Amino acid sequence: MKLFGHEALSREALAQFIEGLPPNLKFLGPLLTEYTVHHALNRDVLDVITAGHWRSGGQKHHFMRADGQSERQAYELGKRWVASNGKEAAVSLRKLFKAGSTRNFNQNFVAGPLGYAFHALQDSYAPAHVTRTKRGMDFIITRIHVYDEKNKTAHGSWPGHDALDQKASVNWRNPLGQEAVAACRELAKIVVVSALEKTDTGFERRWTSLWQTFVSVFLLERLSV
Repeated sequence: MKLFGHEALSREALAQFIEGLPPNLKFLGPLLTEYTVHHALNRDVLDVITAGHWRSGGQKHHFMRADGQSERQAYELGKRWVASNGKEAAVSLRKLFKAGSTRNFNQNFVAGPLGYAFHALQDSYAPAHVTRTKRGMDFIITRIHVYDEKNKTAHGSWPGHDALDQKASVNWRNPLGQEAVAACRELAKIVVVSALEKTDTGFERRWTSLWQTFVSVFLLERLSV
């Protein structure tokens, strides 16, 4: 996904998320929107600076797999990356709710991991990264691509990574793009709902339950290997 595609998807998801917030939580919109969008875009910049795009450990940031990884391994790594960042955002937001004030609050502790999770989720809906097959109402993950020369280069019916990312970004309003918007919107919701829990036990239970439901809807897979 191109940077302008990530920005469009992130802004739309956050706009829908904020629209659904109750009045007492509307302050989260101006508090988090620009920071979350920034970090969703900055994930690509960071991986260029650190060469993460070319390291096996960096592929999970973009829901792809490294050479030598199975699709199952790549899926689990990508899923854990989204989960760990989503939970980190919820933990930080919970601290804000407990404090009862935004004074001295650093938005990046929530927006940073949330933006990183957005980036990976959006890439999981990008055909250059992941093949999703429509079955009924679901876009099911059936392939996770290797980021290598074959992926990057046009050959046969494959137009190449860059061309596919450009097309996905331009056409972000298509059904696949709108599902990516919904995934990010719902992730933001479970971050907030979990963060509202008063006890640590309640938080862990709520996060685990909501994350499992999220996976069953937005990260459903039918991988062969």
